[in-house]
Amino acid sequence: MAVSRETLERLEQFVALLNKWQRRINLVAASTLAEIWRRHILDSAQLVLHFPARVGVLT
Repeated sequence: MAVSRETLERLEQFVALLNKWQRRINLVAASTLAEIWRRHILDSAQLVLHFPARVGVLT
């Protein structure tokens, strides 16, 4: 899945925050942290394929 440089940077920031807060509160299973991109980011991103073409921000 191709994303813009800006989107990749935001995802990297999200991963950093997830790792930071995971130490304090249990957000995801600790056993999945080594595969965070595959288990969480890409797994969630595949839902984008099912959105209508002109969807903006989801709330």
